[in-house]
Amino acid sequence: MHDRSPNRTALVAAISARALAQAARRAGYRVLAADFFEDLDTLAAASRTVRLPGSLHQGIDAAAVPAALQRLADGEAIDCLVLGSGFERLPGLVEELGRQFPLAGSSG
Repeated sequence: MHDRSPNRTALVAAISARALAQAARRAGYRVLAADFFEDLDTLAAASRTVRLPGSLHQGIDAAAVPAALQRLADGEAIDCLVLGSGFERLPGLVEELGRQFPLAGSSG
């Protein structure tokens, strides 16, 4: 059984992180989210958000993501990093992020 304490923090990142942020919040996590949109639903589900580096046309800017997520985490203890759409074609970045944060799900 997982600890559902609101003191646990999930970092979610995806082209659109809304559904992941909402699911993590329902699971009892405090959510930090990075995506391309920062739409109102994502803002409502997350404690803090940032725009994920990149664009819909060019994709995720792999070189800028680790620093952006580190700024989003802002020294907080992250219990898990959940990566969604857009990261499937970036296995090297997934591996790098897995060294930076506890990765939930598949490795690169």
